[in-house]
Amino acid sequence: MKKIIKLSMVAIATCSALYGANVIAARFNAQVPDGTVEITAKESGTLKPVEQGESGAVSKYRGDRPTAKLKWRSTWVDSEMAGQHPHSPINYELVNVKYKDAHDANPESTGKLTTNGYAGNMEHNVPFNVTKNSKIVGLYVPEWSYWDQAHPAEFTPAKNLTHVFYSFIGMCDYGAERPAGTLKQSENDGLKAEGNLRGQKIIKGMCGQGPLPTENGDVSWDESAGKNSPAKQQGDFNVTKFDPQASHFMFKAMEEMKKAHPNLKVMVSVGGWTLSSPFSGMAETPASRAIFVKSVVQFLKDHPYVDGIDLDWEFVGGGGPTTHKEGLALSGMYKEKEAYTHVVHELRVAMDSEFGKGSKQLSAAVSASPAKLAAIDFDAVKDDFDFVNIMSYDMYGAFSRNPGHQTAVHAKPLIGAYFAEGADKNLKDDIGQEIVDAKGQKITGAEAMRGFSTEGAVNAILDNNPEFPSTKLVIGAASYSRGWHNVRVPAKLDKLFWHGIADGKSVSREGLGSHGTFENGVTDFREIYDNYIAKGKDFYYDKQAEAAYVWEPKSNDAHTVGAHVETLDSQRSVIAKGELMKKYNLGGLFAWASSTDNGLILNTMNAAVCNKKADGNYYSFSEHYNGEVNTAVVEKDAKGQATKVAETVSGPMTYRFDGQAYCLEKEEGQAELPIANAGKDIVKIKSDGWPGTMNLLDGGLSQHAVSYHWKIIHSTVPMELRELGDDPAQTGQSLQGKAVYAQVASNFKNNKIPTTNQAVFELTVVNKDGKKATDHVKMTFIPATASIIGSRVITQGHKLNLTAESNVPNAISYQWEISHRGAKESLYIKKNKTPDFIYNTKALPVGEYDVEVFIQNESGRDSVLAQKLEHLTIVKEAVKPDDETKPDTKYPAYKEGTQYKGGNIVTGTDGKHYECRSDDGRNGWCGQAAGFYAPGTGIAWAEAWKLFTK
Repeated sequence: MKKIIKLSMVAIATCSALYGANVIAARFNAQVPDGTVEITAKESGTLKPVEQGESGAVSKYRGDRPTAKLKWRSTWVDSEMAGQHPHSPINYELVNVKYKDAHDANPESTGKLTTNGYAGNMEHNVPFNVTKNSKIVGLYVPEWSYWDQAHPAEFTPAKNLTHVFYSFIGMCDYGAERPAGTLKQSENDGLKAEGNLRGQKIIKGMCGQGPLPTENGDVSWDESAGKNSPAKQQGDFNVTKFDPQASHFMFKAMEEMKKAHPNLKVMVSVGGWTLSSPFSGMAETPASRAIFVKSVVQFLKDHPYVDGIDLDWEFVGGGGPTTHKEGLALSGMYKEKEAYTHVVHELRVAMDSEFGKGSKQLSAAVSASPAKLAAIDFDAVKDDFDFVNIMSYDMYGAFSRNPGHQTAVHAKPLIGAYFAEGADKNLKDDIGQEIVDAKGQKITGAEAMRGFSTEGAVNAILDNNPEFPSTKLVIGAASYSRGWHNVRVPAKLDKLFWHGIADGKSVSREGLGSHGTFENGVTDFREIYDNYIAKGKDFYYDKQAEAAYVWEPKSNDAHTVGAHVETLDSQRSVIAKGELMKKYNLGGLFAWASSTDNGLILNTMNAAVCNKKADGNYYSFSEHYNGEVNTAVVEKDAKGQATKVAETVSGPMTYRFDGQAYCLEKEEGQAELPIANAGKDIVKIKSDGWPGTMNLLDGGLSQHAVSYHWKIIHSTVPMELRELGDDPAQTGQSLQGKAVYAQVASNFKNNKIPTTNQAVFELTVVNKDGKKATDHVKMTFIPATASIIGSRVITQGHKLNLTAESNVPNAISYQWEISHRGAKESLYIKKNKTPDFIYNTKALPVGEYDVEVFIQNESGRDSVLAQKLEHLTIVKEAVKPDDETKPDTKYPAYKEGTQYKGGNIVTGTDGKHYECRSDDGRNGWCGQAAGFYAPGTGIAWAEAWKLFTK
């Protein structure tokens, strides 16, 4: 998340940049393009920064809206206040206030709060009907907005939401009652790292580990002195509220929201940017996780109107704010990946056990960075999470000199950040381990950023976690901007800020950032709207990236131009995110945050999921831009990466969105067809045991579908389809049902399929209007193969070293059997867990033997008989006279790399003679290098040679 509790990492992500989606029902009035300019990689981001200038004071802009905040109670009642600590919530009241100016620290009270926004009618909010849509419309409500922002939770447009997220509660982590084996306590130093020293003291006091600070200094919160003290001592990893005053009023507001709108899901988010430091220690051991899980369950019992928990660990594997020089993830990313799975699963089990299965929801906020997403095994928690919020924002900002769109739908094909110093190096976690994605590939900074986008994050999860349902992914909109006080570009690249460099005294929010509303480099959408969008001033749109930005000229010289830049979501880009949601069948949209939006972002989120307004009409809008940019790739390198692009600037133009046309197109056209998803192609390696082995075909639950129909449309082997739970005798070539079994019939000779075979299945999905959609999935059957590698001639008493190779997946055991050639009974049987077999031949008499290996997979049903060794011979070691031990010069010494042919005889290094096998040494193996087939000594020499006797 953001604000004081959150600041994003330097932008890192994967996945190819995909170009902008066309928005249905959007119409444009545009002038002829002003021109096109081509930019190469050498021109993008190569300017040297001017290390001067800084952000300046924050604006504290609140706009033309009601303001209210917590103040000391105006009426002091001795009987009520006796014994109360000055910071007890009972000493405060929520009042409307009026500010003299932007920096007024003591606004005038205008009476107790009389207005609430639950009805969705404050500022630009328009009431919507959200109850008929299955898509999530969520909003995070930050606890601290009661103070400077004068925007209490009572202003939340609850009517327009399916989910509201209280942000944030924290964890105690100060060494009290700490389980053995956990990492050292963090003391919530993320707050300290962000400069919020008072906040760090507050949460320490809330955990009962120290004095709770007042405005005038530290004063002990004496439990015996009064009532309403939250400061009971708590052990590490117990959850706790943060701000004693704001949380008291905010939870009351959440309960009132729920009463006003019973269908609203009230979620409580744990962690956030500056309160995430205890997560690593908490997840470390079963005992520490148990404390956390138990405290969460107790928290939900204490607040029965809360519908679920949202985990906001920023971030699994490290990377959050900390004063520890070694970082946070002291166990490393890979151990934390496993620990995160345990935390999620244990929470799910405990919540279901206490409240009933599915009664409480479990969600998480996750990074948009693929390097961070690689630290979460989404497939492993697919059944535990109700949904996951992708924080598809904060991708770029004033934490870096290299600017870019902070919340774009698609990545730019070419920007300066891709060539920043160090971008070519592999990314590492906090303990120096190289980060790999879910497919085991290392990630450089440049590779990661070439796709850092909303769509890139969605792909990073779905491509690497094929079992995770797309419907459980929710993408984020930003109702705030991230900006720089001056970004310079070469003069010919005017307005194309992503090719520029940010000026400033230091690489920090104060050094590089714009003035901001309440924080340098971060400006509320409300302020951007009032000062730029509504005035038709310096507002632009990147059509390829689907992202809005402010370009406000500030400086220029003979070679460069500079501007104040803000990058943000606009109403148009929120619709583009809605298109992305439809494309991937995602679960909905959410936004950060309630206090920064003037209502327009949330209105558009509802429009994007086709919620109608409360009056029954669709939502429409128009948005004016001073210019529009589009990007085309001109040249690529050998890796397919853009090395030259053409940027076209046109405009001004007006974007118009017709909600009725957009939604009726969706409801009546192709987009409203049921979605047929037969799944991914299957490669199945089979064994001798064909009967009884099945593959599940599952069409999943498709929106608008009322029936599913599976059919075999092609197969090179006899196949059967069965419903779940069918009697085995009741089979057919086509069946109803979203999930069926496909089984290979068992009428092959010796139950063996001699060659690779395929079957293609068709899934047809029908909606209530009879409209159909189809999809296909292919199943490939590969016969199981196995071979034994090792010497074929062994001197009696020596060790027989063999290994098995097979394409049988997930093998769990290898059973080796030795018998006399042609005999049915085994002389020796050995079962191993590994494919290697070592046997001392001392127990075997001289003679010829067969060796077989049976390989069993994890199902316990499929096994395969390996090839028999053709010439396994146990020979007696002869005692030779001295003259017989000399090499026979008639047969030349074996020379590695010589291209021997079948029948060639050589003298090995052991003095024995070897003949290259008559089939040309298995296609020339006799002459292979590296000693693998060296006669008598190579690990697999008997595959190519045989012992030669006169």
